[in-house]
Amino acid sequence: MILHLASNTLLSTDGSKIKQFSCPLEKNWEQLSWTKSEFKRFCSSCDKHVIDLTTFTEEQIIAIFKIDPDACAYIDFRHSVNDIRFISTTKTHEQESNICGETNRDNLLVINTARDVESINRAVKLGYKVIIKPTVYDECFGEKVIIKQDEDSGEYIIQSYDLRSLDAYTNLSSTLQANLNSSPFAAYLIPKDLPKNTKVFMPDLIEHTVADKWQGNEYRKKSSEGIWDGEEIIIEKTMVFELLG
Repeated sequence: MILHLASNTLLSTDGSKIKQFSCPLEKNWEQLSWTKSEFKRFCSSCDKHVIDLTTFTEEQIIAIFKIDPDACAYIDFRHSVNDIRFISTTKTHEQESNICGETNRDNLLVINTARDVESINRAVKLGYKVIIKPTVYDECFGEKVIIKQDEDSGEYIIQSYDLRSLDAYTNLSSTLQANLNSSPFAAYLIPKDLPKNTKVFMPDLIEHTVADKWQGNEYRKKSSEGIWDGEEIIIEKTMVFELLG
């Protein structure tokens, strides 16, 4: 089955709508009263039973909503017997797999990514605030390095380090060899005086974030919206664990 995250809509494997989860009272499963059935609980606010679909097959779930399209239901995706794929758009799975990210539909402020230390230093000279992060690497191989800022010039330099030195504990570390990226570090370039709580769009994510799971495969998210909190960009998570409505 498929869960469309933007609308909390559960779809069948072929893309047909099964149920849109929406609880106006924002209840959760633990707030509902126990009943004699292990598959149902009672909502006293709405005077309705809520069916637990977690252990139901896709065919059983489809049958339930064919009989009663307005039935209230709950599902815990962490323990579902079904293979659930999470999508954030209405694109097909092939399109999602190729893009594995979001598009800047709302024309948000774009936060660019610098992928090498030279670009990071150019951005610093231009007045950007740089949020530096290690790039994805294989921890089993490679030379450990740190990135540090020169106190006199203000420029960043990459160098190896001794685990017994203070540098090993006071600077951001990464791995130089066996790295899938050209540099062990990358940085988001934040415009000067960007107001807190600004919603932004990042076309080139540094973080290794899961965009989609499908039949045991995981696809890396390449782009995303986020919120600038004054210190970091908070990336909106795409994974949903439970729904009720």
